[in-house]
Amino acid sequence: MSARKQPSLYAIFREDDPATRTFAWVVSIQRRGKIWRRHFADQSYGGKDKALEAAREFRDKLAADHPPMSRAEYADRPRKNNRSGTTGVIRREIKSSKDDERKRAYWTAYWPGEKPGERSSLSFSVAKHGEEGARRLARRARRRALIELEGSYVNSRELRRWIEANDRDDEDLGKHVDSN
Repeated sequence: MSARKQPSLYAIFREDDPATRTFAWVVSIQRRGKIWRRHFADQSYGGKDKALEAAREFRDKLAADHPPMSRAEYADRPRKNNRSGTTGVIRREIKSSKDDERKRAYWTAYWPGEKPGERSSLSFSVAKHGEEGARRLARRARRRALIELEGSYVNSRELRRWIEANDRDDEDLGKHVDSN
């Protein structure tokens, strides 16, 4: 038994349909709203294994030429539910205490934390900075945080496995070098 890991099938799936006589590996990758999809038929490549090898080569080149979004790029995508005009910046009102009906207003900037699922934030008081001042400070804090955010946005275990199996750093994903 080999100690080498089985290569990842990230973005590759098998299509076997005797009714249509389709026996192929299919590569399908989506980046920034565009989808790339190609079939690698067993018959065209001289068998199942050779078709899979061709599919992996195509997938690897495609993934290198079109890397996943950066974490900052993903975090800055406009959301449908945004009401402030700036992704990741919201206005909040908080009661001072249970008994007190007065509310304190804040503009808060949110951004992804260091680890998956974590979130960081910074709030600015409207009472202290004024409405526009607090909003401007929150927007600036978010912009600065996104500049420091590193790495690719990895939205699947298969993509993470593929990155690890290929010993690729997130920065290497955008650099493709032909082996010719």
